[in-house]
Amino acid sequence: MAKKNLPYLPLYTGDWIKDCNVLSLEAEAAWLRIIFKMFNSGKQSVYKISTKALQNLWRVSDEKVFCIIEELQDNDICGLVVEDRYITFISRRYEKENRISKIRKEAVSKRQDRNKSDANTSTNDLQNAYKTDTNNVQNAEIEIENNNIDNTKIDNTTKKISSNTRGKKGFDYSGIEESFVPILRMWLDYKKGRGQTYKTQKSFELMAEQLIQLSRGDPQTADMIVKQSMANNWAGLFELKTTNNGASNGKNIGSKVHEVVTDPATGDFSDDI
Repeated sequence: MAKKNLPYLPLYTGDWIKDCNVLSLEAEAAWLRIIFKMFNSGKQSVYKISTKALQNLWRVSDEKVFCIIEELQDNDICGLVVEDRYITFISRRYEKENRISKIRKEAVSKRQDRNKSDANTSTNDLQNAYKTDTNNVQNAEIEIENNNIDNTKIDNTTKKISSNTRGKKGFDYSGIEESFVPILRMWLDYKKGRGQTYKTQKSFELMAEQLIQLSRGDPQTADMIVKQSMANNWAGLFELKTTNNGASNGKNIGSKVHEVVTDPATGDFSDDI
């Protein structure tokens, strides 16, 4: 294979070190393999895989799979949705890059449409229009390329804090069904007591989506799921498991994680991997 045709994976080492320096080498290598899969699929920001396939990909036991997932979740390395036998990973870095790429394409398309519709339009007018369309794109692109830029920096055009950060007023519950709000607040209070928190609005929304999926949209089941994790001192939310007589069988995936994982030190990490 010619050198110019070799696959190339851009890796933002500043962000990677900042986010992953709290992970075990095993968990860091596991996350890197997921990044490889996303990149080979056209930089897709979402990768869904069965727990059995994860065992083969990571070369670990079923129990160790959930150990690593718990470590990634506790340190807010990526978005995670645990559903039945499948795990969905979400790369916030690829999600951001894909969004910016789409904005750039739309901006260029608008400029080309203007060229076709009005051949007499002055070059200066076209340049000014293009700059207006791509202003936000350029600001966002600079943010991606600079590994040391804080995600909460003020946007040059809007002078508002990015909606991706949580801010001092807490999380936005406007898109969540009202009956789930007190349940989510209970879970956040529990996480706060453990010295943990969700760093961004996006990670909070993914957690809420996971709880709704696990409870099949039933607030009463969601309440039981949260209380199940609280009673067992688990760091994550897992499907409610019951025996035929309705009692918990104590063998869900959460209990597997709880037996072998201790809480890692918490800190404020970037969400740009």
